[in-house]
Amino acid sequence: MANNYVYSKRNGDIPETMNLVLEKLAQIALEDAQKPRQSTGLLAIDKLTTGLVDEDLVVIASRPAMGKTALALDIANNLAKEASKTTVLFSLEMSEVQIIRRSQRASGN
Repeated sequence: MANNYVYSKRNGDIPETMNLVLEKLAQIALEDAQKPRQSTGLLAIDKLTTGLVDEDLVVIASRPAMGKTALALDIANNLAKEASKTTVLFSLEMSEVQIIRRSQRASGN
């Protein structure tokens, strides 16, 4: 269960509050670093992200026609094939049939 922390000037002075926030962020980063990572199958992305964590929600955003769907399908297919992971792809631009056709073309089927 996620914990929400709200700090305000009423809780203490700003430097003290900032120290509390930084300590909490360091704790979160340490906990996150200990979680097992899964490769996306794309080395350049793995170098930038250090891979994916099971509970990650990944949003791919960019201008139109920049390859968002192709990238998402590549990652989803790599995770499904190589790591036997269940993947879900949501698209606001493409229908279910279009996504399936595109996925089949990408995998050579």
